[in-house]
Amino acid sequence: MYSWLNQAAWNYERMQGQGYCISMLPGLKKLHWAGEDLARWLKVHMDFFNTETHVSNIVLGVDLALEEEGADEETIRRVKTSLMGPLSGIGDAIFGLILMPAFFAIGASLAVHGDWLGPAIALLLWVPVTWGAKYSFTVISYHYGRRIGRLIEESGRIRDSLAVFALAILGGLTAMYVKARTPLQVILPAQSEGAVVFSLQNALDAVAPKLLPLLVTALVFYALRRKGWSLGRTVFVLFVIGIVLAYLGVLA
Repeated sequence: MYSWLNQAAWNYERMQGQGYCISMLPGLKKLHWAGEDLARWLKVHMDFFNTETHVSNIVLGVDLALEEEGADEETIRRVKTSLMGPLSGIGDAIFGLILMPAFFAIGASLAVHGDWLGPAIALLLWVPVTWGAKYSFTVISYHYGRRIGRLIEESGRIRDSLAVFALAILGGLTAMYVKARTPLQVILPAQSEGAVVFSLQNALDAVAPKLLPLLVTALVFYALRRKGWSLGRTVFVLFVIGIVLAYLGVLA
C-alpha cells in the first residue's frame, strides 16, 4: 500500500527517496523496532532513489529480505542503486508503453462513441493489473531476496561486483541529469582568407564527452564530504556559481 506513495514526495534532490523510505517504514519498524537503529536505517532509505513506480516493489522486496538476513547498510545501498536503473527501463516499457496505452485506448474508443462506461472499463483493467503486479513483485522478490542475501554475505566477489555496477549506474545518471555546457569560442587567424572558430565545447566533446557534468558532480561530492557543508548550502553555492558563470558567458 505504502509503495504507491513513491511519487508523492518526488523532488530533484532525492527523487523517489522519501517515498521509498515511507514504503519501507512498516518493515523497518518490525526489523529495527525504534530508537537510534531505526533512525539510522531511515536515513539509509532517504538516499536518492528513482525507478518506475510499479517495479519499485521488486527493489522493496529484495531490500526487506536482505535486511532481514542481516545485510549491512553499504550492501543495501549497492543493491538499490544496481537494480533501480535496469528495472526502470523494463517498467517504463511494460507499464508506460504497453499496458497503459492499451487499456486506456480501449476505454477511449468506447468513450468516443458516447459510452460513459469507457473510462470505467479502462480503470477496471488498469487497477487490478497494477495492484496485482505490485503485490506479486513484492512477494516474489522477497522470497528470492533471502537467497540473494545469503549469497552476498558469503561471497565477497558479488559484493564487489555490486559496487562496480552501482558506480556505473551513478555515472549514467550523472551523464543523463547533470547539464553543463560552455559557449566559449576562440577565433583563430588562418593563413588564407577568413578565420577559424575554435569551440571549447566541441573540443571537450571530442576528447571526453560529458566532462563538464562529471566535474560539476565531483565538485558537489567534494563539498558534501567536507565538514560543515550541508546539502542546502552546497545547492545554494552551486546556484550562485551557475548564475555568475552564465552571466560571464562561461557556461551556457
